[in-house]
Amino acid sequence: MVKLVFNEQGWERSVELNEHNNVVMVGRNADCAVQTSDASVSRVHAMIMWRDGKLLVQDPPNGRPTNGTKVDGMRLQPGEVLELYVGSELVCGNFPIRVVADAGEQVPRMGEQAGQMPPAGQMRQETC
Repeated sequence: MVKLVFNEQGWERSVELNEHNNVVMVGRNADCAVQTSDASVSRVHAMIMWRDGKLLVQDPPNGRPTNGTKVDGMRLQPGEVLELYVGSELVCGNFPIRVVADAGEQVPRMGEQAGQMPPAGQMRQETC
């Protein structure tokens, strides 16, 4: 099990991703699984997917977030899909999200070799 851990209004929260819950949206929209009231975050800011044992992030299919998305300090470019690792920090606007995994989970850690990511056009796209 992989978790996205974030703080919202002083409370630590987490959302799990696995083969059954494999697409999570991040944003201010009430339908987003990772929801924040942070004004630097778009209504639908980023899409995080669990696919073939990999955790991937891309901009939402319905547009580009105003304040951008960064993975470990690297800005996500339009149409780009980046792989997240245990220990990665995803920042949507000014809203940080950490990637953590339970012991025994087979998720690559930063610096381990990762397989080729599927092109953005082949990703399953869902909206909030």
